[in-house]
Amino acid sequence: MRIILFFILLLSGLAHGQTHLRGQRYIQLEAGAYDEVLPSLQKGEMNYQFRVGLGSYSKQLRGGMFFVGYATKSTPLVDDEGNQIGVLIPVNQYTVGYQHELNLIENATKTFLVKLPFSGFLGYESLNNNKLKYGSYTLQKRSDILLGLAAGLEVEIHSFFIGYRQAYHLTSNYQKFGSYPYVGLKIHFFQ
Repeated sequence: MRIILFFILLLSGLAHGQTHLRGQRYIQLEAGAYDEVLPSLQKGEMNYQFRVGLGSYSKQLRGGMFFVGYATKSTPLVDDEGNQIGVLIPVNQYTVGYQHELNLIENATKTFLVKLPFSGFLGYESLNNNKLKYGSYTLQKRSDILLGLAAGLEVEIHSFFIGYRQAYHLTSNYQKFGSYPYVGLKIHFFQ
């Protein structure tokens, strides 16, 4: 995860060309946490997410992007009374979707923007790597298809951005809401 963040920060220094032109295409890379403020890569306590998208700008200079994403976190296992057992099980999400951005604030050169990204996604949510048993315990919630909506706030400076996205998982068997703070980079193609 640290290597990915370093790579994104390194590339952001190279991205000072003209951006946000009508019809211009871009690749968006983002990495961050899942239901935490900072990502974690400690053994047994994984918590991170990343997305890769391909998008373009409309005539109104609003971004639209198709993306694929992956998120994982470790969550405590609880018994029937709600007591934590002391072990962590993995929760993984694999998603594809579409995101549309509305610009709230922008400067004349489009090097500073405050945006509202909205997205819809479809995917698969895996609980305990699709295993129904953990030792002598049987999970009551199962892995299933994931359908959801998300909205957030994003600040972009040149091609580097930082943001926060709140997702509502309509069909999740695990949890209905998820929080995703992230940083990222847009790589714009020449026209």
